[in-house]
Amino acid sequence: MKGIVFNLLESFVCEGWGEDVYEEILDRCPLHTQEPFVGPGTYPDADLVSIASATAKHLGLSLPDALRAFGAYCLPHLVGSVPDLVGDMDTPEKLLLAVDGVIHVEVRKLFPKAHPPQFAVRINPDRTLHLEYRSERKLCAFLEGLFDGLGDHFDRDIRAEKHACMHDGSDHCAYTLQVSARAVESKAPTASAGAGLG
Repeated sequence: MKGIVFNLLESFVCEGWGEDVYEEILDRCPLHTQEPFVGPGTYPDADLVSIASATAKHLGLSLPDALRAFGAYCLPHLVGSVPDLVGDMDTPEKLLLAVDGVIHVEVRKLFPKAHPPQFAVRINPDRTLHLEYRSERKLCAFLEGLFDGLGDHFDRDIRAEKHACMHDGSDHCAYTLQVSARAVESKAPTASAGAGLG
């Protein structure tokens, strides 16, 4: 796992609960890595799982819930780290369709030791998206958090329906994603605001 993800996990905890909490969490983790995590570096996946698990326990969350919250936090930071690649992608659909064939190709060029997950995305006849995710890490809860963050980034509602999961024995996780405009909350006019309407 690339160091940038460890750095984001540290920021996620520190911004939400403080540096002291993060240090306390680290003290509880049996890590293979003893030096600080550096963005371009590559570190054992087990270290990330260890920190994430300790974070979830400290916050009283399940690991999937903690990973989902972390994924939502990460999305804008990850998109912001590759502005030249995503500058023309002005919808969630465009970005998702480009993940495997554009973004991850560039990631591998920049970081030859990186092993990003595999995504297969297609547009269904009803304009929903079919997405398949494959990764030895099986971080589908983190991916679902990225969906949440993607919706916030583009101000869209993204509803994900899951059809298969690697944790249930499948070789991939499969989703149908429905992207829609967010409803604008309307406020009832006050008496003063409507006084001149009738």
